[in-house]
Amino acid sequence: MPSRKKVTNFLSTPAGGGQKISAMKKIYASLGAAALSAAGIQTLQAQPVDLSKSWSVGVLLRGFYDDNVNTVPSSANPTESFGFEVGPMLSLSLPLEQTTIIGSYNYTYKYYEKRIHDRADHDDNTHTLAAQIQHNFSERVMASVRNSFVIGQEPDVLRIGNSADATFQRISGDNIRNFGAVTLNAQISRPFGVEVGYANALYDYADDSDGGFSARLDRLEHHVHIDGRWAAMRDTIVVVGYAFSLVDYTADLLIAPPLPFESDSRNNRSHYVYAGVEHNFLANLVGTLRAGARFNDYYKSPNDESEASPYVQATLSYQYAPESRIEVGAAHDRRSTDQFSFDGSSLTLDADSTVAYVSLTHRILPKLFAGVVGNFQYATFNGGLLDNEDQYYFGAGVNLEYRFNRHFSANVGYNYDRLESSGGVAGGDYDRNRVYIGAMFVY
Repeated sequence: MPSRKKVTNFLSTPAGGGQKISAMKKIYASLGAAALSAAGIQTLQAQPVDLSKSWSVGVLLRGFYDDNVNTVPSSANPTESFGFEVGPMLSLSLPLEQTTIIGSYNYTYKYYEKRIHDRADHDDNTHTLAAQIQHNFSERVMASVRNSFVIGQEPDVLRIGNSADATFQRISGDNIRNFGAVTLNAQISRPFGVEVGYANALYDYADDSDGGFSARLDRLEHHVHIDGRWAAMRDTIVVVGYAFSLVDYTADLLIAPPLPFESDSRNNRSHYVYAGVEHNFLANLVGTLRAGARFNDYYKSPNDESEASPYVQATLSYQYAPESRIEVGAAHDRRSTDQFSFDGSSLTLDADSTVAYVSLTHRILPKLFAGVVGNFQYATFNGGLLDNEDQYYFGAGVNLEYRFNRHFSANVGYNYDRLESSGGVAGGDYDRNRVYIGAMFVY
């Protein structure tokens, strides 16, 4: 699935203004309705959206089998279920002389043959709304605004891009995630530029009881950054930056009753300092790297804790053939977690998370496409009885799609998920296998 970071990295690359607009339109082609609405790795490939049209409509029809709908340990008798899903979609595209506007909406209805254990009904409803505007004020100044809003149940749907998961459990109900970002790039002189940005993430889970997912994960995240950019060589940009992050837990609920700690006990603010490089190894091979330190202040925790941690982010993208592309990436940062424990005056505040991912799209034949996605996450918890306990997650998916024409395609795929945790971590280990077959119609 295309990464939002790719758009941001491109926007911050000092090149000719006309070349930027042309390349941006190619990148936006991957951000049409099918891609922006993808429910994790299950919609690994989808019929491409024709951006020469001002609008497109489509529908996805699919049957599936899920051997662990509720993502529970094997000892808890996982619920196996067949089912079907229907997903209408709409996309809009408005390319103007200096401005490009893209928008999409997807609705997915899933029906499970068996009742989901924590609900009386058999169905799920997922909504995904996404939009992006890019405007070139001049050849030297451009801005980008983007937003994505999701109501869903699966962790890979509620996650933002390839960032770390805070929970790996499927959660029934109307769980909300919204992510918005504004980025401004200015080329001050030929070798020097600056990028300023603000991002905001909102999480609001349906389980609003004490000790529930809302108590542990409802939050508002703010992130501001400023990067100085120096074109050290023709194909290399050196970056030095600073960022400020504020995480505000908003539920006003007890995290783990009867303990007297409310959600905002895990509020934190952080300062990042980092340096990095963006390099075009070839015209179709691009790499980025950021590395630095994060200084964290948990100003509402019982011990008013402050500490430093490393920060790393790296990507490598290779367009090795027409309609064939591979992207790999890795990141290390501190992330929110659904786990909680208490030891004396020490709380489980968050987790050090390392994420690695790979995404491959390959055109096997003129009308036959294959996709492979892999995602690995390793987390070490900070504070409480879970201090230094760890958790591993691995997810993989493979998809085959045959595009009969520009309007109709058929696909089949398989997804695998595995979670392993050390002793004391709630939720337990689980395996999950999902198989699907379906068709997509786009006009």
